[in-house]
Amino acid sequence: IRFSTPFWEPGTGSIYGAGPVPEYWVSSEGGRAQQDYVLTALVNGPKAEALSQPGVDVMLLLLADLSEMFGDISDYYISHHIEDWGNNPHIQCAYSYDKPG
Repeated sequence: IRFSTPFWEPGTGSIYGAGPVPEYWVSSEGGRAQQDYVLTALVNGPKAEALSQPGVDVMLLLLADLSEMFGDISDYYISHHIEDWGNNPHIQCAYSYDKPG
């Protein structure tokens, strides 16, 4: 999700939420596209399945989620790209990690 200005604290790497997105990565931090202010929403499991349902306005939900945490951020929104790995026939989900222990 691309914004015209950062509304998060400088040096933030991740923003953790309790809504539809458990974690937003600050993708523009650390030398990546520093002229753009970009958040990557990482969603998996049941929350990803819920966002993937027909008729769900994902961006409306995510902007509302971020606004709940930071106040109205809708004026800063520029654009977005959604990659639904679960519905991509060539990927069909693609995030893995070792379980603790």
